[in-house]
Amino acid sequence: FQLMTYLSKENVVLPLYIQPQFHFNRDGGSVSLMVGLKPGVTDKPVECRVTIPFSSNLGTSKIDLKANYGKVNVDEAAKVVVWDIGRVP
Repeated sequence: FQLMTYLSKENVVLPLYIQPQFHFNRDGGSVSLMVGLKPGVTDKPVECRVTIPFSSNLGTSKIDLKANYGKVNVDEAAKVVVWDIGRVP
């Protein structure tokens, strides 16, 4: 599982934090991501898109996606979930 990739030519402090939560039981599981701005790093809105690759052998017939902010879609052909947050408030 790769949470994040960020490329830079100099040392920078990332303006975002990402807090993942995983929950599993015998019937399945869920993943929850919380994304926000780090306090004191920037006062400008930051554009954000989260891409989560998944394997083709998930063993599930259902993927239920919800977002409190932005739009989330699954691309089953590319095996990725894309969460277009837009400007992080």
